[in-house]
Amino acid sequence: MNQQCFAFDTPAKLSRRSDPITSQKSAAETEKKLGKLKAGCLAVMKSATKPMTAREVAVQAAKQFGGFDSSYRARPSELVTDGLAVESGERACEVTGKNAMTFRVKERTCQQS
Repeated sequence: MNQQCFAFDTPAKLSRRSDPITSQKSAAETEKKLGKLKAGCLAVMKSATKPMTAREVAVQAAKQFGGFDSSYRARPSELVTDGLAVESGERACEVTGKNAMTFRVKERTCQQS
């Protein structure tokens, strides 16, 4: 009897159990990189003097940390979901010239005892 061996008992969040094993491996590798990509975007946004569009953040992050801007582009909205950034209105993007949502780092309030 031939048993099939799976690399992952639980598929990566970016994949399904029904995906081929190569897709599951790729998804697991990508998940590891997402934290670094988000951190890069957060660093860019923290140093910004004004709210930035996702494309502006992505271009700047790619320049500072390497990689492709397309890898960073979705991260600002994920940072909103994570509670680390907020949407801050729309304006013309300096990269595309099109009207786009801007993002800024969410201000943290410290409570003192």
